[in-house]
Amino acid sequence: MNFFLIFDLAILICYNTKWRFILEKILYIAAVLSKKSQHILFDHMLGLIDIPKNWKKIGHHMTIEFNKAKEYSGKDKFNNLDFGTPVYLMPKFYKMDNNAVAIIPACIPSSKQLGITRTPHITLAVAPGTSPVYSNELLKTGNYQEITKRIVLEAYLTKIVSGIGPVPKIAEFADDVYG
Repeated sequence: MNFFLIFDLAILICYNTKWRFILEKILYIAAVLSKKSQHILFDHMLGLIDIPKNWKKIGHHMTIEFNKAKEYSGKDKFNNLDFGTPVYLMPKFYKMDNNAVAIIPACIPSSKQLGITRTPHITLAVAPGTSPVYSNELLKTGNYQEITKRIVLEAYLTKIVSGIGPVPKIAEFADDVYG
């Protein structure tokens, strides 16, 4: 029998059992917006601000944990919340400069319950050549603009993993999993 076939079969069996945590590497934990909520967010914000047409639109998740995410390999919970738990986000503020625009939402469960230690936010869009990580710098200086009309966005507590196969692109992942 072909060695590679046996190896692939062994990996597949491990990947689909409780031993999956050996193979997965958590990249980060996020509240991933449903496709419908992504549309609601962009429709709402485009009514408030002008995002340049050449900017990359993002707006599909709010990162919850990045640095300690690997500690949750093989676990079904994060801070006593099951992965897949709905997270409701209500945009309260935004900040925009020449490089990015970010939204600061109120969260249910709360930011504290989710274990967020920095300003929770959704990177809505970035200018060409700007990394989405820049939104962390953008928000450090304060001076936020209030969003007076309230909307509620539905997201899901998700661990974004790599392991077997390519790293999923979060937008495609959100479409596949949360419609």
